[in-house]
Amino acid sequence: MGTWRGTVTTAGSGNRTTAVGAEPSTATPPTPGRWRRWGQAAGLSRAAFARRFTALAGRSPLAYLTWWRMTLAARLLRESELPLRAVAERSGYTSEFAFAKAFKREYGVAPGGYRRRGQESEAAPAATSLAQR
Repeated sequence: MGTWRGTVTTAGSGNRTTAVGAEPSTATPPTPGRWRRWGQAAGLSRAAFARRFTALAGRSPLAYLTWWRMTLAARLLRESELPLRAVAERSGYTSEFAFAKAFKREYGVAPGGYRRRGQESEAAPAATSLAQR
């Protein structure tokens, strides 16, 4: 889905809106409590907010939350040397085990394997370009 910004507007009240999108690479993942507050700010029940959000985003709030967390985690694994525990915490997980299980479900590889694969692919072009000189 990539990055996007959306707005949920209360039916019949165009001036009450709440932003529901942001850049996963620059923000912390929304928490389940934030969904409730966004729904309240829009004057919607949780169920109505979830329906409106799903219609707008193309996925449920929980699926979006998982996507956001995994996008952030993948970026942290590629671009930092943070320990997995820290990547899990920054991605919104309190358990490294739960994080690793969710990551493997989304990407088909454990977080450590994803990081190693990313480092190998970054090193390969450098070695190839050196050989071509």
